[in-house]
Amino acid sequence: MKVRRDKLSVKTFFDEKKKELELKNISGVEGEDRLVKTNYIICPGLVLAGYKSHFNDTAIQVLGMQEISFINQLKKEAFEKALKRLTGYHIPCIIISDNLAAPRLLTALCRSKKIPLFVSNAIKCELVHRILDYIERKTAPYLYIHGTLVDVYGIGILFTGKSGIGKSETALDLVQRGHRLIADDIVKVTKRSRDLLMGEGKEPVDFFHAHIEIRGIGIVDLAKIFGVRATRLQKRVEIEVELIRWGEKSDIERTGLVEKTKQILGVKIPYKVIPLVPGKNISVLSEVVALEHLLKLYAIDTPLIFNKSLVKFMKRKSEEFGQLDEDTE
Repeated sequence: MKVRRDKLSVKTFFDEKKKELELKNISGVEGEDRLVKTNYIICPGLVLAGYKSHFNDTAIQVLGMQEISFINQLKKEAFEKALKRLTGYHIPCIIISDNLAAPRLLTALCRSKKIPLFVSNAIKCELVHRILDYIERKTAPYLYIHGTLVDVYGIGILFTGKSGIGKSETALDLVQRGHRLIADDIVKVTKRSRDLLMGEGKEPVDFFHAHIEIRGIGIVDLAKIFGVRATRLQKRVEIEVELIRWGEKSDIERTGLVEKTKQILGVKIPYKVIPLVPGKNISVLSEVVALEHLLKLYAIDTPLIFNKSLVKFMKRKSEEFGQLDEDTE
């Protein structure tokens, strides 16, 4: 599976966040093809003051009240040096917060060096937070997995397995039982943070979103049949359940004491393997998997509790048999 990352241009950022952040372009359209290559936001106060070591020139630069006040109080020579120092880098763009007026020299330098310069009505801390959240979502690593993602009791279960094994049929039965489909056939899994995987359809807002293919029946529109409650756009991927044919693997877990995990984009999630035979109710088993996961979130590990109880029982019985051996009557 190929890990992908989308490129984010300044133009895309401006077009998609213009309304929310109340952005105004004051430098013209040149330079909008520059790429945002990192999910950091830099407030370049130190660079303006003359300290350039470890400066990240691949990040969006945000100038707030403090930076603008510092620039405006500088004498003419220092003022020019500070702005030329900042615009001397190949930075993606500069955003001024709090609807502050951009220094004329900064506007002129940005136009001459083709650096996009924006002004936002948002206050600095809110602006930085929103931009960071947006960049992390837009540039997060992702991959496409052949499978089906279903929300079962609030737990995102990713069903995988060979083509024709019954993933779509399982999803259909789960939806009929009140659960919700996120994606069928192709699931886009994105790493949103260090330990968070988010799953959605390849085109989550596409008209095909609620459609699944059932062999022998054809294309089925779940939203039309079961209503709006049958689907959702995205869900955290918390468990992978692989469906296999009976006898395909020999190391099938029987007790649950050994919890297998699967790594997706560097994030480990619980991994279950369910062998299929005619008559086995996969939907009920899937619900049990989800409920067991919920119990573990509340520190209730059924296999471990059962094992401890069994060990206690065996010790007690062993002591009883020992007493019988000592009884010579």
